[in-house]
Amino acid sequence: MTVSIKRSNQEIDFIELSEVLWSAKWFIIIFSLTFALLGYAFFEFKTKKYLLSSPLAPGGETSFSSYIPVNTLLQEAEPDYISFPKINSDYIFTSFIEEFNDSNEIMSIVSSASSVQDLVKDLNEKDKRVKIQALSKSFKIKKKKDNVGDVEYFFEVEWHNEKEGQKLLKNIIEKVINNVKKRLVLDIKNISSSIITNQEKKIIFLNNLLSNSKEAIDVAYERYFNLLKYHSKIARNLKIKKPVFQTNIENFINVPNTYLLDTNYYLRGFQSIDEELKVLSKLSERKKILLFDKMHEASGLTSDFNKMSNISSQTNSYHDILSRLNFIISFNRGEELRDFLPLIENGETKYWIKFNDKRIYAESKDNMIIYVILFSVFGFMIGSIMKLYSHAKLKRS
Repeated sequence: MTVSIKRSNQEIDFIELSEVLWSAKWFIIIFSLTFALLGYAFFEFKTKKYLLSSPLAPGGETSFSSYIPVNTLLQEAEPDYISFPKINSDYIFTSFIEEFNDSNEIMSIVSSASSVQDLVKDLNEKDKRVKIQALSKSFKIKKKKDNVGDVEYFFEVEWHNEKEGQKLLKNIIEKVINNVKKRLVLDIKNISSSIITNQEKKIIFLNNLLSNSKEAIDVAYERYFNLLKYHSKIARNLKIKKPVFQTNIENFINVPNTYLLDTNYYLRGFQSIDEELKVLSKLSERKKILLFDKMHEASGLTSDFNKMSNISSQTNSYHDILSRLNFIISFNRGEELRDFLPLIENGETKYWIKFNDKRIYAESKDNMIIYVILFSVFGFMIGSIMKLYSHAKLKRS
């Protein structure tokens, strides 16, 4: 009997509660709508976050066709001394990603944004730098695999203002590409300077070697000339005017490989010896070098000379040294690389990276409908509680 009465009272209370809420339905609805408007206003005035993304890819190879001569020079410029990759889409794209990941470059752009300046204006220098650095790290290059397994790259940044985020991303990309160009120009300058310096050292070395070889030729000439004078005097003392044996005169005119003091030149007779002395005394420097260019093994030459001049001989004659010297002087890759620097400095970088600032997609991380619904529910609950409390208070009175 008691249970039945309680159930009856509960049913009466529920019906009464329903009637109270129904009678105050317009008040509750208006209260809920008011809170829904407050939710919309809160959403509009709150700081929103947007996820901006844009596809990224290496530029086409045709964009780097003007650098083919530079690549050729880089490959030919002393391969044992330097190693530099080709200036192509892969190299530029890799350099772009490395430069983009340098947060210091991005910080200079981010710090110029008006919203960021307002955000950090009351901070000290240390906290300001920490805040700007944290914001800079929100700019990222990510990659993913497509349906066929190829890697795709894209920019991604979470920012509180859609238009400002798009502008910052565009400025950062322009800045990074410009830095890639500057680094490339600096690398080419350093390489050309290194090649020129190394070439100058080789030229100095070869000039010294050439001078030593010329001195050796002069010594050989003087030695042979004095030897003939000595044997001419002997022949005169012995009254040997003509050769005392049959011999091939060419064997005496041609300079021997070694000059032995015990060679019996006086047997040729002073007449033939004196004639040869006359011929030798009238030799031009060029003919003297041709006749007395002594062949001996190279000393101190590195394999670079042989490789560069394509000389397989291991000799170090005057003519070999001279040919190597002329070859190195004519093979001036360092100066040729410097001549191409204006081409790189003034070159168009628009197509180095495939990026379209018109294809920056923005997705809000905040949902207005969720805010409106949450505030509406909150308004409905408050409005209902207010009416139930008012009814209960009136009933107790």
